Amino acid sequence: MIINQLTRKIITKGIRKIFLAFIMLTFYINVSAQICFYRGYIITNTNDTINGFISDNGELGNSSVCKFKENLKSKAIRYQPGEIKSYRFSEGKYYKSHEISVSDKKETVFVEVLLEDKVSLYSYWKKFEYTYFLVKENGDEVMLKEEMATLLNKNNQRYYSFVIASYKDSLDAAFAECSGIEPEIENLDYTAHDLMNITKEYINCTHNSDNPKGYEKDLTRSKLSFGLFTGAQISKINFLDSDIQSEYILSVPYGIFLNVPVSLLNERISFQFELYANRLDYNNAFFNLPPIYKDITIGSNQVSLPMMIKYSFLGKKFSPSIGIGKEFTFMFNTLAKTTPVGYDFENQMSQIEFEYRQRGFYVHHYQKEGWFVDLGLDYKISRKLSVFSNLRLMSGLNLIIEEKSYNNHLFDVAEKMNNLDNPHNNIYRTYSGVILFGIKF
Repeated sequence: MIINQLTRKIITKGIRKIFLAFIMLTFYINVSAQICFYRGYIITNTNDTINGFISDNGELGNSSVCKFKENLKSKAIRYQPGEIKSYRFSEGKYYKSHEISVSDKKETVFVEVLLEDKVSLYSYWKKFEYTYFLVKENGDEVMLKEEMATLLNKNNQRYYSFVIASYKDSLDAAFAECSGIEPEIENLDYTAHDLMNITKEYINCTHNSDNPKGYEKDLTRSKLSFGLFTGAQISKINFLDSDIQSEYILSVPYGIFLNVPVSLLNERISFQFELYANRLDYNNAFFNLPPIYKDITIGSNQVSLPMMIKYSFLGKKFSPSIGIGKEFTFMFNTLAKTTPVGYDFENQMSQIEFEYRQRGFYVHHYQKEGWFVDLGLDYKISRKLSVFSNLRLMSGLNLIIEEKSYNNHLFDVAEKMNNLDNPHNNIYRTYSGVILFGIKF
């Protein structure tokens, strides 16, 4: 029970720091977006195409305004829906001005183009929810809605709510020419992925086209991804308030990760969660030792849970990225052993000291701080497969303790309770640099 409570405190404290870092990074990225626009073009209401640079403000921001520069030195022009026909990023999304009904009123908005062909599929935001609709070649428009129904009791209080998938009936009617896809419609989810696929099937059915020839949004940029990685890590130790340092040692981490894009704010921002294991052994690797020590040995198995906020510079094949994160590390099978230079058996205290040091101490189970920065480069092999390499610099604090029971306490508590008497500080900082290689699905 105590361990669980302390673990929750550690994780809660770390999550607060991650959330603060996320707010700071989001603010920085949004401010930078006012300076660093992305290549694209607009089509005016007179059908003129103007190349330049467009600010990407995420799915929410892009639906309300287009910020455009003809060159990076010019002042940004803000286009409201209806003031231009459309705008499009050279390496990404595509938006069009379109009139829709909002609260029974006609309103012009920027809709995102998901698929544009003989039949086109668009989406837009309404009350913080996606709404999709089809536009056929003859101009007919079919709304695809998922509605929430609420049942009330005798006192007009809600007691049950459920979703009505009316979009399935709309698709049945719109795609009635192709009876073969009707069973598939019944199993559709209200997602861009499923609606795009069923629309492409209808186009293939009615126009004898194996692949639609128009525009299709690349959904891989905003979907969850996962993968495996390994690499080479070099690490060293610096004891606080002393000159004791270790040589660099080499280790091999290996792990898995899950990447979650935050496309509402910006499809280039994502959260990444990792789980990896490593073994660090510092044997005969210390220098600047005090005169009483012949050697120091420190070793531990580590299981780490890094959480990172990542910003990617998306490209067709290569996508560089930067990130900042917090790493929670649990250590087990630890040993911190100091070997005295010598001893005199005639001096009982010397013999006790020698045996005491030879017995060894332990390293606190939880690492403190654990911040890191990350530079990465992804190479897209196909729509669903990428390989990547990352350079990561990490730093964390560790504590040498006398008894294993101190591991039941928080780092700060264990530090205060620790009675270990050393000619140096019992806290040391670990610096690590790692090159990771992996595959992402």
